[in-house]
Amino acid sequence: MKTLYQGLLVPTLMNLLVHARGFMVGWTYWFMWVVICMAEVTAIGIYCNFWWTALPQWIPALGSLVCIMASNLFNVRMFGEFEFWFVLIKVITIIFIIIAGIAIIFFGVESGGYAIGLSNLYTLKGGFSLLEFQEFYRL
Repeated sequence: MKTLYQGLLVPTLMNLLVHARGFMVGWTYWFMWVVICMAEVTAIGIYCNFWWTALPQWIPALGSLVCIMASNLFNVRMFGEFEFWFVLIKVITIIFIIIAGIAIIFFGVESGGYAIGLSNLYTLKGGFSLLEFQEFYRL
């Protein structure tokens, strides 16, 4: 019979795995989030410092940390709403980048009116040369 485990991650892992392995996975999970969150907050401070050089790097980092913490303190419905809008912003940005790339390649936007085209992918002896692909598949 299957046992239904509910609750926090670490106690569930300790029940399913050996106690020491569950303990180790829990601390690894915590360490991963601490390192990744601090790296992202630091990157936000660096980006803002690039645009506004007079602004100390710690101010946007602290502001983003407060925003992240505030969004996590709301109820689940509000957190889901935040996630929805942030994902929508991300998807719109990716679509815009794809459209801008197509415009640069085929219409010469931002390259002096010269359409670059796809010939660089197969005529030069670099990146995506057909000869290099054939040599790769021979190995």
